[in-house]
Amino acid sequence: MVKKPIIFYLSHGHGSGSDKGAASGRFVELELARKVTKACYDYLLKQPKSKRSWRVTYKERLVSGYTLAQQAEQIKSLQNEYRTVSIDIHFNAGGGDGAEVWTTNRLGERKRLGTELGDSILSNLKKSGQNSRGMKYSNDLYFINTPSKGVSVLVECGFVDNKADRKGFDTDKELKAYGEAIAKALIQYAEKHE
Repeated sequence: MVKKPIIFYLSHGHGSGSDKGAASGRFVELELARKVTKACYDYLLKQPKSKRSWRVTYKERLVSGYTLAQQAEQIKSLQNEYRTVSIDIHFNAGGGDGAEVWTTNRLGERKRLGTELGDSILSNLKKSGQNSRGMKYSNDLYFINTPSKGVSVLVECGFVDNKADRKGFDTDKELKAYGEAIAKALIQYAEKHE
């Protein structure tokens, strides 16, 4: 039986209506997450088509009323043709330090593959100079548990309200490096699971 190709479904947190996510001074989660997600998407598209066994799609959440439920329906609609790997990019708040990746806590292949991908993302972000807070698990976060098939991770790139942490992502160049680090992890994942 031939495996379905992988498709990376990229999105950024927040942006539906007036939701801009966490903020601290000039640092606004929505703006930071959009730049990282776009850099990730651009890096993936730059890969030679001859070397790509995977596909990628990116949906900006900037339409008023575009909900997480609609996003889940889009992912589900791709699953007839593809193995979906969904990545939602965020920035954190609450005074912590470093990046963390969330995946489902439900036992089975989704958790195992989500952990594998998350560990790779964190490893690549560390190469870009960010600390790692490690893998986190939840049965409640909507994006990583709905739909019930496919691999889903939520990436928190850093803390907007931590002055020391912000030094790692306070320029467009650094945000681009974060996006490219995530893209490299996705490519590594695809190469392993072709």
